[in-house]
Amino acid sequence: MKKALILVDIQNDFCTGGALAVKDGEKIIPLVNKMIKHKGYEVIVATQDFHPADHKSFASVNEKDVYSVGELNGSPQVMWPDHCVQGSAGAKFHPDLNLTKKVKVFVKGTNKEVDSYSGFFDNDKNSSTGMGEWLK
Repeated sequence: MKKALILVDIQNDFCTGGALAVKDGEKIIPLVNKMIKHKGYEVIVATQDFHPADHKSFASVNEKDVYSVGELNGSPQVMWPDHCVQGSAGAKFHPDLNLTKKVKVFVKGTNKEVDSYSGFFDNDKNSSTGMGEWLK
């Protein structure tokens, strides 16, 4: 069995100043960089939230209040601020994150019809990111 490191959504929009910032989220980056550099990981993968601009979980698309709860394809859905939009600065990995060529990136949230909180599957469990298969 190989030792793997999985980096989850270390993107500008989830760090200070981002559209959906986690308080002090970027403070993990020095530790993550040390872990990436560590020789003990045979496999390193990263997830990247990567939404189309018209993603149906966005409050702006639904003309709803941010953080209100609506519905998306019959399931309850938090209405998020626009974040990690494909091609935007917010979707990019934080600039202090030292991703190397050995890090395999898996994008998620690319289907505008369903949200994706997992690095493995969209929330409907029908669409795989490919990460699980790749790790096997």
